[in-house]
Amino acid sequence: MSENLSLVSKNKSKIRRIFDDNFQITIGKRRFSISFKKNCEKEKSNEISTKYKSIIDYLCFYYDPGPLDSRENSGILMDEIFWQSILRRDRLGEYQSYLRKKGNIENTINRKLSAISKFTGFLILSEHLLDPKYDPFYRKRRPVIQRNPQRFFDENEILEIYLTMDKKAKIRGRKGYLGKRDRAMFSLTTSRLLRAGAVCNLKASDVNLEKRTFTVVEKGKKKRKFILDDIAYKDLKSFLDVKDDKDEYVFTTERGNPMHHRCWHRILNDYYDGEISPHDIRRSIAKIMHRKGYDIFMLQRLLGHKNIQTTTIYLDLEDLDFEESIKDFNPFS
Repeated sequence: MSENLSLVSKNKSKIRRIFDDNFQITIGKRRFSISFKKNCEKEKSNEISTKYKSIIDYLCFYYDPGPLDSRENSGILMDEIFWQSILRRDRLGEYQSYLRKKGNIENTINRKLSAISKFTGFLILSEHLLDPKYDPFYRKRRPVIQRNPQRFFDENEILEIYLTMDKKAKIRGRKGYLGKRDRAMFSLTTSRLLRAGAVCNLKASDVNLEKRTFTVVEKGKKKRKFILDDIAYKDLKSFLDVKDDKDEYVFTTERGNPMHHRCWHRILNDYYDGEISPHDIRRSIAKIMHRKGYDIFMLQRLLGHKNIQTTTIYLDLEDLDFEESIKDFNPFS
């Protein structure tokens, strides 16, 4: 099996092309099936491109397309007979064992199997598989993806990070330009609950200090305009006063490259004795605001969520919160 695997894994680009030819692949740099994409969106399924990659990886495990000379349509048909031979329960078990030997944790394996399960459901709906009995998950428990436990920080912990930033910046050699950059990024993250990517991709042309406004590009390339509060305005202005005006992006690395959200994650950890991420900060402040009486629909808009259910999961609302909020309520009191 290992010899076959090393042979087919070299043909990933060919397999991707055959798959794309059969399922009418999209648009731009990201490649995945249009019809499969629509099916995922209808069921509110996230990370479509990740699911696409998981399916291609599984195909690479069992299928060798042979030589393909032309860059045009491969001419290879992925019909019902093809999928019946590929999506067998015993093969899925072998693939699961292979992933374990590679050192994948159970949650990663379940994520990959979940993508295959999702795709199999799509094949049945789109009549690429006519008999549901050929579904390897037929009458079998579907893989369950365990969510990572959410980390929440209280108001005092977040405030302490902000108040000790200057002191810790000097200790870690980040005084001056770098210390002011980190402080400005933290202020924008906390004051407007921005995603790490939105902060890192903020362009100089999108900041207007005179009007105290800035515009960020968020998920789905949506533009959102915000007003700077007093603290964020002070920190951002202090940083921009010492920053090179030639840079396209507001926040850059020491080498002048655009800041990546993982880099911002590492920087933030330098200011906290433990593990913390920009996402943790965003989520924690949202929960603090909710406990202070801010309306969940207002928080939904502030967080930039399309669906209110995402906001409830995000805030990790428990039955305890519900019971606490109605314990003294009576319509006749």
